[in-house]
Amino acid sequence: MSSLQKCETCGQYFEPLYVDLVPLLRAAISDVAMQIVNTRPGPLPFPPADPPAAAQPITFGHLSAGLPPAAAAVAPARIRSTTPIIIDMQPNTPVLPAPSLDDSSSDGTPGREVSVPVKGCKRAHYSAMELEELVRITIEENPFGAKHGEKGATWKRVAQRLKALGYFRTSSAETIKHKLMSLIAYQEDPESHAGSKVACEMAGTCGIKIAALLDCISEMQNTAATQTEEQKECTQVKAEQDHIGGEAIHNASMRTLRRKRDDLTDSDSDVENKPPVGRQSKKACRSLSTTAQAGSSMGDLSDLKDILVEDGKKRDERQQEMVETLKESTRVYERTSEKYLAAILQLSKQQ
Repeated sequence: MSSLQKCETCGQYFEPLYVDLVPLLRAAISDVAMQIVNTRPGPLPFPPADPPAAAQPITFGHLSAGLPPAAAAVAPARIRSTTPIIIDMQPNTPVLPAPSLDDSSSDGTPGREVSVPVKGCKRAHYSAMELEELVRITIEENPFGAKHGEKGATWKRVAQRLKALGYFRTSSAETIKHKLMSLIAYQEDPESHAGSKVACEMAGTCGIKIAALLDCISEMQNTAATQTEEQKECTQVKAEQDHIGGEAIHNASMRTLRRKRDDLTDSDSDVENKPPVGRQSKKACRSLSTTAQAGSSMGDLSDLKDILVEDGKKRDERQQEMVETLKESTRVYERTSEKYLAAILQLSKQQ
C-alpha cells in the first residue's frame, strides 16, 4: 500500500499515473511560437513553466474528483494503469526534396537558376608562327593609330586576317587583343603578371624575332598617344597608300621573277640540245654537194625566222605587261594622292 495514494474527495486509494510531459510541452510551445498572429502582440496562451527533471513524476488526482456524488459513486474504486503511454516525438517539420537541376518547374514557369561550379579551363597555347603573324598583321593594321570609335573594327580586321591564314580560329578579337597586350607587357617587363603568361611562348630563338617586331608596335603606341584625331587620319591614309603601292610593286616583281624563271628554263633546254664544244659534226668534214648546201641554208634561215618571230612575240608580251603595271601604279598613286590631299585640306581648314 506504499505506492497507493488516498483521494481527498472520496477517501479511496488509487495508484498515481506517471507521465513525462516535458517533450510534449516543448513541442507545443514551439508550434505556437511559429504561428503568425495578426493582432497586437501579447503574452503566450499559457506561460512556459519550468520543466521538471526528466525523471520527476507528475501526480494527477482521481478521475472522480470534482464530479457530482452520483457520478462519483459510479466511478471505480481503484484505477490502475497497465498500458504505458507512448508519445511520438518525431519532428513535425516536413523534409523537403533535393532541388532539381532542371531550369523549368512543373507548371512551365522558369525555375530559379542553380549555380553549378565551373572547373578552370586550360589556357590556350599558341605557336611562334601564330604570334609572329599576330604582331606582323597588327603592325600593318595599326589599331593604336585608329580614330576614336574605329579601334574595335580594326581589331576585328586583325582577327579576320589571322583566321583566314588558319590561326586563332577559336579566339575572339578581344582575346587576340589581350594576347598582343601580354606580349607587349613581356617586352617591357618579363617579370610582370601579364608578361609571365607568355614567358614560355617567348622563350627560345623565336622570341628574338617577335621582340624586334614588338619594338615597332611600342613606337606606334607612343606616336599614337601624342597625335590628334586629324593627325591619326592623315597617318592612316598614308599607311593605306604605302600598302596599296607596296602590293602593286610586289605583284610586278613576282611577274618579272616568273618571266626570268621561264627564260632560264628555255635557255637550259637549248644548251642541253647543243652538241658538245670539243666534238665537231661529221657533216662539216664532208664535202656536200651544191644542192645539199642550198637546202641546208634554206632550213637554217627558216628556223632562224621562227626564232625571231617567237622572240618578238615574247618581247611584245613583256612590254604590254610593263605598260599595264605602270598604268595600275599610276591609278593607285592618283587615288591615294587625292585622299592625302583631301585630308591635308581638311586639316588646314580646321586650323
